[in-house]
Amino acid sequence: MSNRYLVMFSLILAGEAIFSLPFHIARFFRATLLEVFAFTNANLGDVFAVYGVTAMIAYFPGGAIADRVSPRKLLAISLAGTALGGLYMASIPGFFGMACLFAYWGVTTILMFWAAMIRCTREWGGTDSQGKAFGILDGGRGLVAAGLASVAVVIFGQSIGEISPLLDALNRQAALSNVIYFYTGVTFLAGAVAWMLVPDAQISVDSTRIDSIANVREVLRKPVVWMQALIVVCAYCGYKGLDNYSLYAVEVMGMDEVAAAKFTATNAYLRPIAAVAAGILADRFTPSRSMTGLFLVLTLSYGLLGLIGPGAQAASITTANILVSFAAVYGLRGVYFAAAHKKHYEEHYDELGDIVRSNYESAVKMTMEQVGWACAEQMRICQEFDRYFEDFDVLICPGVGVPPFPHIQNYPTEVDGAPMENYLGWVGLTSSLSPTGHPVTAIPMGVGPTGMPFGIQVVGPKYGDRFTLSVAAALEELFAAQPTMARPIPDLAKLRSK
Repeated sequence: MSNRYLVMFSLILAGEAIFSLPFHIARFFRATLLEVFAFTNANLGDVFAVYGVTAMIAYFPGGAIADRVSPRKLLAISLAGTALGGLYMASIPGFFGMACLFAYWGVTTILMFWAAMIRCTREWGGTDSQGKAFGILDGGRGLVAAGLASVAVVIFGQSIGEISPLLDALNRQAALSNVIYFYTGVTFLAGAVAWMLVPDAQISVDSTRIDSIANVREVLRKPVVWMQALIVVCAYCGYKGLDNYSLYAVEVMGMDEVAAAKFTATNAYLRPIAAVAAGILADRFTPSRSMTGLFLVLTLSYGLLGLIGPGAQAASITTANILVSFAAVYGLRGVYFAAAHKKHYEEHYDELGDIVRSNYESAVKMTMEQVGWACAEQMRICQEFDRYFEDFDVLICPGVGVPPFPHIQNYPTEVDGAPMENYLGWVGLTSSLSPTGHPVTAIPMGVGPTGMPFGIQVVGPKYGDRFTLSVAAALEELFAAQPTMARPIPDLAKLRSK
């Protein structure tokens, strides 16, 4: 196995092991956990709520930390810290202790880990393989989750022995503690693997600089951010329902605790299958149809599950529901609302130019991971420009890369003899400044060797519009006496005569 794929293996193992203690035990051994900890479902829900609130807060600074600290260190430290929490969980603390533990896990799994893992995966994929990188990560995590669950079920079954009505609480506690120790060991191991295999990334962000509130406001103004958030929230409402299936299998389907754990662990193998199937689905249908179909099937599946009673049919419907839930989650993660021109494209196709059609067709093929990468790159470029203007007052550069061309030509096909990859190549100096949001004053400035006019751009710090205008005016005044650099003044009389 190449070193590159060893790195991905470490990310897959880390990405699932980090959540095994907070979630796997409750997912696969729900009935036993409630019994051993003397919890009601409401108590467990409150504990998870503590985790959720902590994690929600931790997401915001987590990205900034991942930019400033080596992801390798963050992954290893967060995994080790999470594993230490497992040792405490094995002591079977009370409600308050569990609430504090899950708040602690909200910090170790999200604040220190999540953004670091995303960054490592994005860097692994490079500029051309983001979809591949996150696809391998998601599918691999699903396979690891299922494999770990299968081993945990074997440990649980051997520890608890024969299930009977007389099974005492000490046997249940010992069996569950062994499962907790197993997941704790796996989490420690994942941390060691990450430390050995994940390379140290170069820290490109000034650790002394704090992201401005303006940048946060800029992100929050993007409709795509809110649409992605809505999709993720709705999808995970279905996904988190999977945590209740082991308890459902015991209380509704009449299974014993070991059989229920085997049932949910076996169905976990559907996750990587569903992840691949969802990717195929998203490639064959439009994003909106994929989302609508997945949510509709998920709704019908849950509705049918609520109508049937215990028995063989319940097992079949529950298995189908799990499959649909996984497919919905990972399918919805792979689609994106890239339909700004959808109506025009469908109703006025022949009236649109080739550029608009090609832009739309490229947009609908983008995965959510690619869009997320693009948004992250935009923010990185904005921050780089901000740092540039900490040392320099203005940036002065040409407006475009070619001299004026005939007006009947849509765009040139080459720049200085080099063919362009797309129609934006000749305006790269202009279009590259658009995502940053910095003010630009464009002014005509002199004539080129062919006698045709050319222009320059004066770029300044954010909200420095007045400053760039004053610099442009000063340049015009400075070069006014130089024939080749002065602002070209058209001969209006000559133009009217033509």
